[in-house]
Amino acid sequence: MALADNIAIRQTWIEEHTTRLAAELKESEDDAFLYLAASLLLGTSPDEIEAEDIVDGAQDKQVDFIHIEDNSDGEAEIVIFQSKNTRGFGSNTLIQLRNGLTWIFEKPRAQFSKLQNESFKSKINEVRQVKTEYGPSNLAVRVFHVCNGDASNLSAEYKQEEQALRDQYANVGFGQFQFEAIGASELFDLLNEGERSKRAINLDLPIQYDVNRPSIMDFAQGDTKALVCTVSGADMARAAQTQPRDSIFDLNVRPFYGTKGKVNRDILTTGTSDEAIRFWFLNNGVTMVCDTFDFNRDPDEPRVKITNAQIVNGCQTTVAIREAFEAGALDPRVKLLLRMRSANPS
Repeated sequence: MALADNIAIRQTWIEEHTTRLAAELKESEDDAFLYLAASLLLGTSPDEIEAEDIVDGAQDKQVDFIHIEDNSDGEAEIVIFQSKNTRGFGSNTLIQLRNGLTWIFEKPRAQFSKLQNESFKSKINEVRQVKTEYGPSNLAVRVFHVCNGDASNLSAEYKQEEQALRDQYANVGFGQFQFEAIGASELFDLLNEGERSKRAINLDLPIQYDVNRPSIMDFAQGDTKALVCTVSGADMARAAQTQPRDSIFDLNVRPFYGTKGKVNRDILTTGTSDEAIRFWFLNNGVTMVCDTFDFNRDPDEPRVKITNAQIVNGCQTTVAIREAFEAGALDPRVKLLLRMRSANPS
């Protein structure tokens, strides 16, 4: 697919998402786009955006949003952006945004106190207070120009103004200063990342562990580590119940085909009959990947904490066990093999 087609599809998708959000919030599409941008940049939901952070209005100096995040360690992050519900990045908007930053950080109080925009004026005061309290070196300032355009295809004039903005604030003493043009592709990626994070499954999974005999195998090489262990069928069923339901199978290429198929019917039969005690030997088990895992070797409470768990092999086994568990028919003697791999060892 051509890059232009890819951008057009993403732009249309963002526009449709903005229209839906406008209906949900009962706001104009321009305001809904602002809420969308704010929520994605802050990693929150649109309905959690604080009204006092929105400074859009008369004499806003092309600054629509200012958010201050205090981490209580003597440092703070300031997020500032201008949003345009359009498909293009205009250099004039960037020039005006740069002027807005001078009002926030440079204009004397005698000048900015005359602004008619009370929200903007209040936020400037708040920024100045944080700057005085923490000192510029403890501030991270992130500035964004957000629209539904193509940030990979900016005009030469825009790039010149972008560099001028960075040069103006890069060496004034801030701990960090960042400017970024956010377009359709970036918004699309942030939306997808947000959806994935909502479906992330974190587990605290009990395992079978005996210090007196080999019962686990762990191995690490390079930036990857693995654990092979045994878990009870009931605990695996509970893991598969974690909400959002079935998101633990997002990376599994094979869906659950139901219990009418012979293999899945046999799994269910084995787990609910006298054969349950042999389940570990008759079943190939489950393979899981994750971001990190941490094995607690306490013999009284052996368990493994897993972040962003995904079952990539064993969906049929896991769902069959879950169905039996939810029907109250799963034999408590069911045990199964679990293989786990982390590419980000803790």
